[in-house]
Amino acid sequence: MAVYLARNCPKCGNYWGVTIATSNGSGYQPVHGRCATCGYKIAWALFTS
Repeated sequence: MAVYLARNCPKCGNYWGVTIATSNGSGYQPVHGRCATCGYKIAWALFTS
């Protein structure tokens, strides 16, 4: 199950939603974030062992 977080946008300071997907056993977890106001977004990946 994915984890949803609410943070302050690093660009404008408003609402910034972050989604961390669960790992499927391969150690790869995508992380996506997007600001509702200014549109700032990220696309990261976590690699765990």
